[in-house]
Amino acid sequence: MPTILQLPAELHAEILRFVATSEHPEVQVRNLISVASTCHAFHHAVFCDASDHLWRAVAIGLGLHPSVTLDQVMYPGSSCLEARRWLKLVQLNLRIRAPFPQGRPTWPRVKRAESSLSWSSAAWDWRRTAELVIAGEGNQKSAKYDFCHTSHLENGLAVFSVSNFKGLPGRQATCMYYPTEDRADIVHSESATPGGWTVTPFPTRVGYGITSQAGNSIVQRIRPDGNHTPKWTVDELNIDRITSNGNLLVAASFPGEDSENPKHMASRLTCIEHSAGTSRILWDFDVSEAWEDEDAYYRYPHVKNFHMTSTHVVCLITRHPNSQLGKLTRTEFVVLGVRTGSIVRVIKVNPKITGAIESATNLRAAFTTAFKHDFLLTDFYIVSGGPGSGLFVWNYTSPDAGLLYTLPDPWELSAQNDFPRQYSNISMSTDGRYIAATTSDQMLIFDLVEKILSGAYSNGRKVEQKDRYISNPPDDFPGGVWCWVRDWECGTDEKTGGVYWRERKSSEDSGGIVAYLTTLPDEQAVARSTGSRLLHMRQRLYGSMGIGPCAGVFGGLTVLVVAVALQQMWNWGWTS
Repeated sequence: MPTILQLPAELHAEILRFVATSEHPEVQVRNLISVASTCHAFHHAVFCDASDHLWRAVAIGLGLHPSVTLDQVMYPGSSCLEARRWLKLVQLNLRIRAPFPQGRPTWPRVKRAESSLSWSSAAWDWRRTAELVIAGEGNQKSAKYDFCHTSHLENGLAVFSVSNFKGLPGRQATCMYYPTEDRADIVHSESATPGGWTVTPFPTRVGYGITSQAGNSIVQRIRPDGNHTPKWTVDELNIDRITSNGNLLVAASFPGEDSENPKHMASRLTCIEHSAGTSRILWDFDVSEAWEDEDAYYRYPHVKNFHMTSTHVVCLITRHPNSQLGKLTRTEFVVLGVRTGSIVRVIKVNPKITGAIESATNLRAAFTTAFKHDFLLTDFYIVSGGPGSGLFVWNYTSPDAGLLYTLPDPWELSAQNDFPRQYSNISMSTDGRYIAATTSDQMLIFDLVEKILSGAYSNGRKVEQKDRYISNPPDDFPGGVWCWVRDWECGTDEKTGGVYWRERKSSEDSGGIVAYLTTLPDEQAVARSTGSRLLHMRQRLYGSMGIGPCAGVFGGLTVLVVAVALQQMWNWGWTS
């Protein structure tokens, strides 16, 4: 055995950490791999679970804030059932940094998405997780769906909202989808907001509920276990849009009556921290005043979209000569420190970016999809729409922040049709490896690690050639939810006796299963909810009983009896 391996564990770890020290993450990785290649003992010392902390320095070199813990990373390179490791995080983000090959990607065989997800009630040793969820467009008379980007916080479930639903007239319902059982429950319901075009549609409020408790306006994050915490008090804010991370919430609200700013545009940004049962404001300012440019051509800033991590808030801003927004003069990402609200850096979007988009012309670059759909934010990167309807990957954490590359354009353009198809929505898988982009009839999945178009799925919508440029053609096709799920089976480690999950694959669904679901929630789900007060009573009662998903036979019978009793109480008017 080499003498170095006989040193105390603490000293040994310090030596390996010194080897990994470098200003460049690629050099750090090469040094660690060189050490691991020396002998089997060194290989084990570098890559074993006990030495996983060595890779944290590499993650920081890639741009991760030093204060971020592994549990706080939004897209860690592993599914919600897999163990998190710094090594997986580094592997994922090193591969994401590399650009896609130039040219049009090879199309996989287009598969028809399933219309439902069947499940076996007899198999208790397996689980199905929603790895990616995205809304599908449909006709105006059908139900309208919106979605929450999948996260480890949902523990493999999916959160979406539905409005214009025949079972809930005039209501907008937030639903929790359980893919193992192919079942959706309504967990929150409120009056639907008026339809129509809005100046600032993103981020949506899916996954959040605004209620009134003891005379206070409360924002709560909807959780799968019914424990909707944290809860932020927002009494003085006329909230338009919200997003959160941990115990911090950032809200865009409309200006007050005494403000001279336009009342129909949410220009006020506020960060609220929930701690020890109370809420306090960390920072609060009006963007149109705080970020006003000295150059009259770019003077008025307008907040189009914003998202946050545990360390940063990233805002998509458009610049205009005045608050009428008649002329767009510049588009930029403004990166803020989450606890201070101060500007860390500004990334300007070049309106003539072409990147990997083939046959790009000035005509194509004259329009942008940066505001048409949501943008994605990780602890390292931004994925957004942009000029010519492309999808762009930006690095926003390092000093040389800027555009990394463009995702390849999969459609061949002809001289008669020099415009590409437009994406309706984009989303990211729970592990951060895949990006899904939808059109009116298809969902495409890009693999950011292998740099390929890994999947193409059809929902069966018939789109004529003249309508292919339209994101939602006028027809009778229903709106729905695209859902990509993976199956897992439970196993036991023979050496340690620990329980783990491994993905269960077959030749038919080696890459998971994709479904386009149009019947969520079903009539049974509506009957189970029968009003927000009954739902709240259930959650409180179940929580006080300590009944979880594996409560056993007697627990299940108790839940059934209580649910039937509450339903009868509702029917007889006892809860009104």
